[in-house]
Amino acid sequence: MEVIKPPAKERFIALEWRGPYLWRKGKLVSHPVHPDQVHEDGPGLYLVVADSHDGGPSSLRYIGKATKSIFDRLKKHASWLETEWRPEIYAARVHTKKDLALLSDAEELLIYAHSPPYNSTSIAETPKLAGPLRIWNVGRAWRLDAELSSSHPFLGSG
Repeated sequence: MEVIKPPAKERFIALEWRGPYLWRKGKLVSHPVHPDQVHEDGPGLYLVVADSHDGGPSSLRYIGKATKSIFDRLKKHASWLETEWRPEIYAARVHTKKDLALLSDAEELLIYAHSPPYNSTSIAETPKLAGPLRIWNVGRAWRLDAELSSSHPFLGSG
């Protein structure tokens, strides 16, 4: 069996996802079935999952990034979050400057790989990343792929 080696300069980020949280009246609250303390304030990525007529129950609707505060960024989505059917939020904070620098590329790669409909302007083309990137999704990562690499041949850049 041949071992495939990643590119020498591949960057790496591990995203530890928490949630689901519920969006209620402009606030994140613990989910009654999967209680997890809401403490996702700070920079990171977030997923919006909701029931929909076009995607079915618990379908990924949106992937977003917050460079300062996930709470503040979600508040900017309040108008459409309030119209979603049972929206749930998953969040992954970043804690280091290195990971913060990878946020935009990580968001682009996740959007490209999972194609959420509310990110439709970002899913048409292969992402233009600053360099090769590998993502590990750990924790409560909804149904995201456990590992993504921009070097994967199916993503068109390898």
